[in-house]
Amino acid sequence: MKNKIILIVLFVVVSCNKEEKVNKRNLLGNDFRLFQDTPVWNLAKAVDDENLSLIKEEINFKKANPNYKESKFGSTLLMLAIKNNKYKSVNLLLILGADPNLEDSYTGETAMICASKNKDINYLKLLLKYKGNPNSKENVQTKKGDQARKTALTSAISYFDDTSLEKVKLLINAGADLNYYNEGHTDLPLGLSLTLDKMDVALYLIQKGANYNLPMSKDTKGQNVYILKALRQCVFDLESTEFQQKKQIIRYLKSKGLDYSNEPIPEKTLKKIKKKYPGNWVEYVEKY
Repeated sequence: MKNKIILIVLFVVVSCNKEEKVNKRNLLGNDFRLFQDTPVWNLAKAVDDENLSLIKEEINFKKANPNYKESKFGSTLLMLAIKNNKYKSVNLLLILGADPNLEDSYTGETAMICASKNKDINYLKLLLKYKGNPNSKENVQTKKGDQARKTALTSAISYFDDTSLEKVKLLINAGADLNYYNEGHTDLPLGLSLTLDKMDVALYLIQKGANYNLPMSKDTKGQNVYILKALRQCVFDLESTEFQQKKQIIRYLKSKGLDYSNEPIPEKTLKKIKKKYPGNWVEYVEKY
């Protein structure tokens, strides 16, 4: 009984907080209150609550626009529903006409990019089902000279995300350009996977035909880093799965005339190895 009372009180507090007028300049991009004082505020609250019957009523009978954009970031309710893990609302919004390819006005982010960032792969599966563009990319200049940055594919690759490989597979199979990059602005997917130590993703991209001759990244001096040096910078325990995947890539590249053993070890990487393996770094260098 006590727990029920606590839940009721929390519900009331949260509900009241939604209705309290806020200064939108202080709100972050995932806050449903960005839609306060707009024609779709009731719809926004229903999406936040995953109140499916009310969502249907607002869109089907009250003609609320599911693609309405709030004024600060230009986000849609579909974007916010993904960012806030409202799967039921996302599903229903798509059924009722929400567009997964609309861009916000802040960076040009789309719901597809939001889904690619989400660690729950079901969001990406769902948006692809409703014709989400696997080649979505940001396209709004946030400063002079800026150009497109994140894409759906690069957004799917994250150091902290165990579903990166599965999301990359979904996007590639849906037609994502695995070699798209915009030098100085958008990372090459293969290069990004190496930078983030996602060897499973790197191996998959190479198996799918990624261009390993392109620059993988740039060093601190602005010089291009190509794949052999990028691999030299990847330091894993010799017993790890990542190291086995790295060896597969090395063997493949050698068959194409790129010999990893001839690539010198960067000074910074050698220091890292000595620090990580102080007792047997010489042996490690011979094998890694």
